[in-house]
Amino acid sequence: MIVSADWLTSHLNDANLVLICVQESPDFCREHIPNSRTLDLADLVTTLDNIPNELPPPDKLAKSFSELGIHADSRVILYGERLGILAARAYWTLDYLGLAEHAALLNGGKEEWTRKTRPLTTTPPPQHANAPLSPSAHPQVLTTTDQLRISRDAALLDARPEAEFTGKRNSLDVAEAGHIPGAASLYWQRLLVSPDNPVFRPDEELRQLFAEATHGKHTVITYCRTGMQSSLDYFVAKYLGYDASMYDGSFFEWSLQGLPAEVSRP
Repeated sequence: MIVSADWLTSHLNDANLVLICVQESPDFCREHIPNSRTLDLADLVTTLDNIPNELPPPDKLAKSFSELGIHADSRVILYGERLGILAARAYWTLDYLGLAEHAALLNGGKEEWTRKTRPLTTTPPPQHANAPLSPSAHPQVLTTTDQLRISRDAALLDARPEAEFTGKRNSLDVAEAGHIPGAASLYWQRLLVSPDNPVFRPDEELRQLFAEATHGKHTVITYCRTGMQSSLDYFVAKYLGYDASMYDGSFFEWSLQGLPAEVSRP
């Protein structure tokens, strides 16, 4: 599920490799790792009932990945904007479609690639044909508001900055302060060495962070503001072997429905 820059260098020209750069702004993937194909965040998310960053229909998602040339035997490597968040969101989307078995994140993304003085290019990737895809949706990786309200056995992890979790400040465009009752804070950037060196922390440190946040529970539900930051918590939870799901409506949807929130100011 995680590959290094050294691994990618050795496999960059593998016949079944599909390297995907995920971007939100139009310039991020302009200069890219050779052979990268570009995926826009707009192809992965939509606004439903005034809630941003919701999943589009499975057939639309499958079409976006098919146009990238992904097929059942592809080895998909993802990297992207926002220190790995967009790559993790793409991974979760592939998991929802039942297509993540052969997918991985590039550890440290483009930042680590360039730090190791690997080349970038503005040359478009070689032409590729669309690949027929027959996705099988895995709704178990997606938690709804109704499911969350009755959930008792899962550890609920909030991936937002601690100030938003505690209620010291509100998340963007969210009127309610605080967090979903019973949630624990696990800010997504804590899973990385640093913003300047956005590789994942060593496995033993990741395990310790999750052990402290989950209190021994094996089932994990992640959320944030709108299901973006929590994608990274979801990815690492699955990488560590947890039974993971994500509430992509997140605190935006929760508060929009007027459901209770907790604050934990000092």
